[in-house]
Amino acid sequence: MRQLLASFILSGALLGAASPALAEDVKLVMAGAAIPKVFEPGKGGPYNAFYDDVVAKAPVQLDMVMLPVKRLARSFFEKQVDCMYMATDDKTFYIQNGVPLETLTVAKPFNRLFMRAYSRPGGTPPGNWAAFDGKLIAGDEGIHVSTIAQRTLPFAKRMLYTKSVDEAFELLAAGRVDVAIAYSIDARQYFTRAQKPAFPADKSFSLLTLGEGVTCWPSLEASKLVEYLDAVVERLHTDGTLLSRYGFELHD
Repeated sequence: MRQLLASFILSGALLGAASPALAEDVKLVMAGAAIPKVFEPGKGGPYNAFYDDVVAKAPVQLDMVMLPVKRLARSFFEKQVDCMYMATDDKTFYIQNGVPLETLTVAKPFNRLFMRAYSRPGGTPPGNWAAFDGKLIAGDEGIHVSTIAQRTLPFAKRMLYTKSVDEAFELLAAGRVDVAIAYSIDARQYFTRAQKPAFPADKSFSLLTLGEGVTCWPSLEASKLVEYLDAVVERLHTDGTLLSRYGFELHD
């Protein structure tokens, strides 16, 4: 699911025209990764809904741009944009890009991604790393382009990568692979779309756990944004809305 797309811009302006240096009517330019069936222009995925319901109502002026995954990171670290939406809390990712996470203005996660290993119905899902030995494993292109996943998964180089998480699960259902790897939120959405019961996964075994939030270059406006987001996310987590409306989890 998490694959590269052409650049889309929600505001209807080009990225260059919406950059912090040129945009006079926008205080913060926020970039998000364009992800099929999750965060797309004009679509109703959970990240679109959370942005519209929560982030866009922050007490600061915002302009959102959607970018391919790799361009998103490059644009942020080159300071072409002010903030990243759905930003990881993986500290190594920031160190590898030359900017320690502690030097940035960071909101608390509004979601945690739990990467699971799924087997076919009736099968036994892997419960440890050794269980992947000799298995054919499929995952979506987003795992392929994720530097975090590539350095975490010991079998990343031999996986079969598909264009979407749907295709990975379809290969699993057809018996063409033994295991499908996916983040739990993506898997839930697939089973809902496909109107299928969830495939087995060992919830006690998370291959990779990442927080998702908003990360910004320090500024007064960024501090206002983060203060607002932290308060709203805490409220939505407490009353259950994060999970019931968006499918977001903060705990395994």
